[in-house]
Amino acid sequence: MRKQYDFDKAAQGTHHKRYRQGVSLRVIDGSNLPENGPGKKDTQLTELAGRFALISQLTGDGLEVALPIRDRGVDLIAYAELDEQDSPFAACPIQLKVTNGRRFELDRKYERVANLLLVYIWDMKDASKSRTYALTYAEALEVMRKKGFTETLSWKRGRYSVASPGTDLLKMLEQYRMRPKGWRSRILSAAKQKERKTA
Repeated sequence: MRKQYDFDKAAQGTHHKRYRQGVSLRVIDGSNLPENGPGKKDTQLTELAGRFALISQLTGDGLEVALPIRDRGVDLIAYAELDEQDSPFAACPIQLKVTNGRRFELDRKYERVANLLLVYIWDMKDASKSRTYALTYAEALEVMRKKGFTETLSWKRGRYSVASPGTDLLKMLEQYRMRPKGWRSRILSAAKQKERKTA
């Protein structure tokens, strides 16, 4: 036993009864997220993994990231300090949608958040298949219109979600697919769109 462990005040047998009743151990490795119920994965861990993956891409492309204190529809704020030829500061709020599968969704409540980028990270559990899309609310809404989703009862109630996007939807989303070094231009273009609207 190492010297730093001091058992002078320890009492023997304090857990003896509970141990005799039976002990169950659960081993968790990195490839198996903990369950949050029968057969259900912990979605918070999935979202955290996606958040840190996105932060890594944003900072790797020369952007800074801020985390809002309260959740009011914005998960992250990506911002850049620009050179003297452009505006001195540009920022873009991000709403993050992370899933281990593939889900395209839109909620009307995000329309009120100016300059918002909706970032969808799919197949988070498999890095070789994982893909990321970034759309403004207007772009996501246009995809919804083209697919006819805005005519559904779900959308009329305020939200639409599709868990298995088909080939045609994937083709529509391809122009919004993000690569690690494409974030800076995406954030700056979103910020300039906001400037044009307010000008």
